[in-house]
Amino acid sequence: MKKVFSLIVLISLVIACAPHYRSSGYDPDDVGKPITIQKGEVENVRPAEIEHNQETGMGTLAGATLGGVAGNAVGNGTGQDIATVLGVIIGAIAGSSAEKGGNKRKADEITVRLDDGRVFAVVQEVGQEKFQIGDRVEVLKTPDGRMRIRMAPKNAPPAPTTGEKVREPGETPNK
Repeated sequence: MKKVFSLIVLISLVIACAPHYRSSGYDPDDVGKPITIQKGEVENVRPAEIEHNQETGMGTLAGATLGGVAGNAVGNGTGQDIATVLGVIIGAIAGSSAEKGGNKRKADEITVRLDDGRVFAVVQEVGQEKFQIGDRVEVLKTPDGRMRIRMAPKNAPPAPTTGEKVREPGETPNK
């Protein structure tokens, strides 16, 4: 019984250590590198889904193991053997399905018009920030070209009009 419990704990830890993708997270390679920020306005937001098609087989393995353990606990003799085999099969199917479902993340496709007039869309995982049409946002771009969107600070200065120099907060215009 101790071996079974240890195996369940080990499988749970492996599944818990699977990567999670968050739009607010940074790749370790980006730490210390400059990230460009441009301001703009949200033009559209549509629901999307991010699918990670890299199945590891861990869901199938975990399901088969747990199903086998559960089936083995039923009855004795031939009935126990049949229950164990059925538990492995049903558990493997359920575990595989759970892994596939766990590989899907809710996302938003956010269309932004930058202050310089360019328009593009970025798909990112749904986070704590809920974007709406008209929201002022900042578009962050990493050196390798990955982008994400976040809400602009409430005290951010408005976008400059064409030909006007961008000023830092508190800086007065030169006349």
